[in-house]
Amino acid sequence: MDIRSTGVVLSMFSHAATTPDKGLPRKCRIKNASYDFLLRCRLGLPANLACMTGARTLLASTDSLILYLPFRRLSFSGFPVNCYAYARPSDMSMSQHSRETDSAGIARTFLPASASVAYNSGLAALSDFNREGNMQHLDKAVEKLTEGITLRSTLHGRDGAEDFGDACWIWRMTCGSALMVRYTTLWCLEDLDAASEQLKEAARTCPSSEPRRVAVLGALGDNLKTSFDIRRDPNVLAATIDIQRELLTLTPSFLPQRAAALKTLALCLQARYDLENIQEDQEASIELFREALAVDPENANHWMARNCLGRALLERGQRLTAIQDLNEAVALQREAERSCPPPSMVQCLRDLADTLVARFKQTKGMRDLDEAIQIYRKALDSIAQLPTTSGFYGDYAWCPLEMAASSDAQNHDSSRRQRLSLLPNLSQALAARFNVLGKFEDVDEMIRVAHESMEIPSEDAIVLASSQLQLDAEIPWTNFASLSMAFGIRFSFSGDIKDLDKAVLWREKSLERCLSDEDLCENLHSLGHTLSLRYRQTHVEGDIAESIRQHRSGLALRSAGHPKLWLSLQDLGVALISTNNVALQLREIDEAIACFRQATNILPQSHDDHARGTLRHNLAYALQTRARRLGNIDELDESIQMHEEAVSFLRPTDPLEAADLCVVPHNAALAHVWRYKHSPVQSPDDLKIAIEYEEEALKRVPSNHHLYSRILRGLADVCLLQSPWSRDPFQYFERAVASQASPARLRLEVAIDWVRHAREVHHPSALDGYRQLLSLLDRCLMLYTTIESQHNFLVKLPRDLSSDACATALEAGEIETAVELLEQGRGLLWGRLTRFRHPLEALREIDAALANEFETSSKDLEELTIASSASDLLLSRSNDATTMLIEPETDPNARLHMVSERWEQSVNQIRQIEGFSSFLKTVTFSELRHAAADGPVIVVNVCNCRSDAIIVRYSQPPIPVPLPRAKLERIMNVAQRLSDTLSMLHGNAAARRRMLPSGQRGSDDEIQDPHEDVGIRSSSSSTPIPSKRMHVEIKKILQILWEDIVEPIACQLKDLGVKLKSRIWWYPTSVLWRLPLHAAGPYISAKDEPTFHDLYVSSYMPTFTRALLSRSVAQKSAQAFPPSLLVVGVPGDPGQDTFLPEVEEELCRIIDLSKQRLSSLHLLLSENATAEAIQQDLPTHAWAHLTCHGYQNPEPFNSYFELHNSKRISLKDIMQSNLPRAELAFLSACNTATGDQVFDEVIHLAAAMQFCGFHSVIGTMWPMVDEDGPEITGAFYHYMFSAPNGSVDFRNSAEALHHAVECLRQKKGVTIDRWIAFVHYGL
Repeated sequence: MDIRSTGVVLSMFSHAATTPDKGLPRKCRIKNASYDFLLRCRLGLPANLACMTGARTLLASTDSLILYLPFRRLSFSGFPVNCYAYARPSDMSMSQHSRETDSAGIARTFLPASASVAYNSGLAALSDFNREGNMQHLDKAVEKLTEGITLRSTLHGRDGAEDFGDACWIWRMTCGSALMVRYTTLWCLEDLDAASEQLKEAARTCPSSEPRRVAVLGALGDNLKTSFDIRRDPNVLAATIDIQRELLTLTPSFLPQRAAALKTLALCLQARYDLENIQEDQEASIELFREALAVDPENANHWMARNCLGRALLERGQRLTAIQDLNEAVALQREAERSCPPPSMVQCLRDLADTLVARFKQTKGMRDLDEAIQIYRKALDSIAQLPTTSGFYGDYAWCPLEMAASSDAQNHDSSRRQRLSLLPNLSQALAARFNVLGKFEDVDEMIRVAHESMEIPSEDAIVLASSQLQLDAEIPWTNFASLSMAFGIRFSFSGDIKDLDKAVLWREKSLERCLSDEDLCENLHSLGHTLSLRYRQTHVEGDIAESIRQHRSGLALRSAGHPKLWLSLQDLGVALISTNNVALQLREIDEAIACFRQATNILPQSHDDHARGTLRHNLAYALQTRARRLGNIDELDESIQMHEEAVSFLRPTDPLEAADLCVVPHNAALAHVWRYKHSPVQSPDDLKIAIEYEEEALKRVPSNHHLYSRILRGLADVCLLQSPWSRDPFQYFERAVASQASPARLRLEVAIDWVRHAREVHHPSALDGYRQLLSLLDRCLMLYTTIESQHNFLVKLPRDLSSDACATALEAGEIETAVELLEQGRGLLWGRLTRFRHPLEALREIDAALANEFETSSKDLEELTIASSASDLLLSRSNDATTMLIEPETDPNARLHMVSERWEQSVNQIRQIEGFSSFLKTVTFSELRHAAADGPVIVVNVCNCRSDAIIVRYSQPPIPVPLPRAKLERIMNVAQRLSDTLSMLHGNAAARRRMLPSGQRGSDDEIQDPHEDVGIRSSSSSTPIPSKRMHVEIKKILQILWEDIVEPIACQLKDLGVKLKSRIWWYPTSVLWRLPLHAAGPYISAKDEPTFHDLYVSSYMPTFTRALLSRSVAQKSAQAFPPSLLVVGVPGDPGQDTFLPEVEEELCRIIDLSKQRLSSLHLLLSENATAEAIQQDLPTHAWAHLTCHGYQNPEPFNSYFELHNSKRISLKDIMQSNLPRAELAFLSACNTATGDQVFDEVIHLAAAMQFCGFHSVIGTMWPMVDEDGPEITGAFYHYMFSAPNGSVDFRNSAEALHHAVECLRQKKGVTIDRWIAFVHYGL
C-alpha cells in the first residue's frame, strides 16, 4: 500500500464518523474501518479504493486523529507502521502550553500556530503527493513535517516528552514514515537514516502503556531491518531483534498479527545466524516459523511462513547434511508455491529450485536438478508476465506494489532486479548438470545466461578498447561471480587460457561489490583459486604471488571457531605449494603442511568423507614435496600413507567429480615412483602400485579435460621404469601432447620428455615428437606478455631443441625436413614479431577491411610485446556513479590473450581467402630454398649425437656434409676459449689470468688495463698491449673451426662448382653464432694455404624467413635514385678515458667519399644525437651509419648505443621503429653482433636493425679498436661509391665489407682479432 492510501483511510474516517450509531463509539468506528482497510492491503486482498472526498472536511469536526498508513515494506511485521495526526484548526489560536484531555483519555495538545501550520502543511503536501504522484509534493511534505517538529522542539524545549507534549511521538512517527516513503521511492540512504532517528525518538517517547506503541515499534523495526539489509551491521540487527521481541510481547496470542510478528523475528534470527553463525539463532528461527504456522494452520496467507521455514530448513540441511530437512523444505515450498499470490510466485519458485539443487548435491538425483532448471526458467518467464501491480518479494518478505512507487519505470526496475538475481542461480544449476552429464550445450547456455545476468550482449564485448559497454552499479556481486565460474568451467574442458583471463577479470569485479565479510572472503578465495590455476598454465610468477595474497586476506576474515576456517587454511596451503618446484622455498612447504594439519584438526565432525579425503590428499602432497626436497624417505612413507587414505575417502560419484579427483591417485602414484627411484632397495611393488594408481586416474579423467595430458604423462613415466615395458610408453606421450584441452605449457613439457626418452632408446616416434614440440613452442610464447618474459621462458628450456630436431631428421634421411624443423625452432622471438609486420599489399587489394583489422591487432600485439610495461587502459568508473565502463583490464597477460584471440581470428579469416591458405603458416622447404637465390646457404648444425652441414641451393637438392669431429661439447669449449682470449685482449683481468701459464699469473693490480668495461669501443690510446700468445690462441681456434667444420664445407663447395670470391651465407646454430666461421683457416698448420675469407665473401643469415622477407621487400622498394644517409657520431667527452678521437676522422671520410653520390646526407653529432632525433630521422633515410660506443647487455634487449652525456638508445627503442625505406646500416661500434648466449636466438643490435627493416647490416662480434673505424669505413664507402656504372646499391655491401676488411688485414700492425670482428648480415 502506498501513501495514496492516506486518502482512502481519511475517507473511511469520514464515513465512519457520519454512519448511524451501531452501538460503537464514533472513534472506535473510525479505527475499525481504518484497520479493516489496512489489513486487506497487507494481505493482498481486494479493497475499495475510495477517493479523497471528505478527508479534509473531517479535520474541522474531529479531534486529533491517528492514521495508520504503511509505507513500502521491506519486511513483514503485520502491523501498521505510520501514525499521522492532523492538528485541529481551532488549536492554532490557543496557548502553546495549554492542554486538555478528552473523555477517552487521549491528550489533546493545543499547538503553537507556527508549528501546527508547518505540520498540517506537510500533511496536505502528502495528500497532494498521493493524488498526483509528484515528488515535489513529497519533498515539501518531508520539509514541512521536519520544520513542524523543529519548531515545536524549539518552543517547548528538548529535554523530554513533558516539555515537548505527550503526543510528540505521533509527530515524529508521521515524519519518519514520510521519510521512509521517500526512501522507498528514491533509495536515498540519507532518508533512511533520518527516518531512523525520528522513529527511534518516537519509540523512546511513546508510553509503554500506549496501545498504539505496537505501531511505533513495527515502524522502527522495519526501518532498522531495512538498514541492516543494506549495511549488514550486526549492531543494527541486534537492535532489530530486541524491537521485534518487545513487539511480540505486546501482541496477544489470539490475534492473527502474532503470526506475522513471529515470522519477522524468525527472519531476523536467521539473518543473524547467516552473519555470525550462532546455531541457536537458526534453531530458534525454525521454531518461531513453526509456531507462526500453528497460530492459524488453515490460513492461505501462511504461504510466506512456509517458504521461509523451507529456507531455514534448507540452510540447516546443508550445514548438517540432513536429507530429512531438505525433504521437509521441498514439501513446504511446494505448498507455498501453490498458495502464494501471483506477485510472489517468482521468489517462491526460486526458493523451491534452490532447495532442489541442494538436495541434488546430497542425493545426486538428476530429477531434482532437471526440475530445478525448469523451475528457474519458469520463474524467469513469470517475471515477464507480472502485471504492473505485481509484488516484490525481497530476501525477507513480500509487500504489494501499492506500497511502492507505482511508475512503470520502477515496476520495470523491480522486475529487472528479480531477473538479475535469478539468472546466476540458473547458471550454477546448468554448471552442476554439465559437471554430471558433460553436455556442452549446458556450458553454452550457462555462459549466455551469465552474460544476460550482467546485461552484456556477448563475451566479446570486453575485448575492444573502443567498446563503450556500461554495467549498472546495482548488479550484485553474485552475477559477476557466476560469469567468472562459467568461464572457469569452460576452461576445464577447453584448455583455452583466454577463458581463465575472463574468469579472473569478472572475479576481480565481484570483489568490488561484496557487501559482507563472508561474501568478500568467499570471493577472495575464489579469485585465489583462479589465479593459481592460471599460474599452472602460464608459470607467470605474479599470478601465484597474487593468489597467495588473496588467500591470506580471505583467511584473515575468518576468526577462530568459524565453521569454514578449515577451508581457508586449506586454500592457503594449496596456493603455497602450487609454486613452481624450482622456486618453492622450504618455509613455504612447511607453512602449507602446518595449514593442512591445522585444518584437519579443526574440521567439524559433520563434514563428509570428501572434505576429509581432500585434506589428506593435500597434506600428503605437501609431505611428498618436502620429502623430495630433503631426500627424506621417512617423510615419504607418511605421505604415501596419507595418499592411500585420501584415495579411500575420495570415491567420485559423477564424471566431473571423477575428472577433478583424478589427481588423487595420480599424486599417489608419483609418491611410489619417487620412493622406487630413491630407496636403497628398489621394490617392484612400488611400480606395480603406481601403474594401478595411474590407470585409475586415467579412467576418471575424460580426454577433453585439462588434466588429461598430466595423467598420461605420469603413466608413460612409470612404464619407462619397467624392464621390459609392460606397454609402449610412447603411445601415452603422443596422446598427451595431442590433447588440445590441456595447457600448451604442459604439453610442451610432455613433448620434451617424449623426445628425450625417444632419442635415448632410439624410438621411431622421436621425429614426430620434435614436430609437435616445435609447433608448441610458438604457442607457448603467446602466454607471455613482453618480449623479455618470452626470452626468459626460452632460457629455461633445454638448449638446442631445434638442433636436436634437425639431427633426428638427418638420421631419418629427411634432409629437407631437417631444414624446416631447424627454421621452425630458431629465431622464435624475431619471427613472432616479424609476423606482426607482414606485408599486406596483396591482401589489401582483395579485402581492405580485413587487412586493416589484421594490421590493427598486430600493432596492438607488438606494442604489448615490446613495451617495458603494458600501457593498458584501466577498468575505470565513468562520471556516472551508477555505471561502470568496461575496458581492457590492467592485467597485461589477460589483455595480451584477448588481443591475441582477435589477431588469430583475423589470421583464420585471411586463410579462408583464395590464395592465402598458407598465410603466416610454417614455411616449407620449397619456399625456404628461395633464400639461396644469390648464393648457397650453409646450415651448420652441431649437437651431441651428430653434427652436419647442409648446403642449401636455389634449384638443386640440399647437400648434407657430415662433420664427425664437430661434437657439441668440443665446439662449446672452443667458444669458451675464444671468449676468454678476447676478454684478455679487451680488458677482463680475471680472464687474462686464466689464460696465462700458472707461473705467470699475477693479480689484477699487476695487469693494468684502463679499459675495464666490456663493450666499449677502445680508443687507440687505451688499447691493451697486444699479446702474441693471445693472437696465436685465436689462430689455433680458427684452425680448429677450419678442420672440424669449415674445411669439409669448402671442399664440398668446390666440388659443387661454387665460384671463388662469390657470396655465401652462413646459417650457424647453437653456440656457433659466437664463432667467426667466415675467418676460419689453416693459420698454424699451413700458413700459405687460403683461409675461407680468401675463398668466399661471407654473410650471415639469422633465419631463412628474414632473408625471404628482406628479398621480397627490397625487390618491391628498389630505388632508382641515390639513397640518403643518416650519420650519427658521438665521440664522447674528451676528458674521459672513453673518448673516441677517431670518430671525427671517420665522419670526415664519410663526408668526403659521399659527395655527389648520395641524394642527401644528414649528420647528428654529439649533443644533437639524441634518441628522439635518431628515431625521428631513421624513417626518412635509406642508409644509416652509427659511430659511437656500443654495449651488449647480459639482458640482451637492454643492449644499447651510448649517446651524448651517457644517454642511450636501446635495442628495444630501435625495435619500435618501422623503416620501410631502410636498406643499409653500418654499426661502427663494439659488440653490435655479439648475440645472445642462450637458445637459438640471435639478439643483438645488428639483428634489431634488421628487424626494423634494414636489409643489410654491418656489425662487430666483439669490441673494435677506435683507430680501425676510419680505415674500414673509408675502404667500405670507397668500394660502395666506385661502381663502374656510377650506381649505388646496398646489395654490394657484403663485397664492400670484404674489401674493407682485407684492406685492414693488410695494414701493418693490425692483429687478427681486429679484422675478423667485422661481419655482414642480410642481402
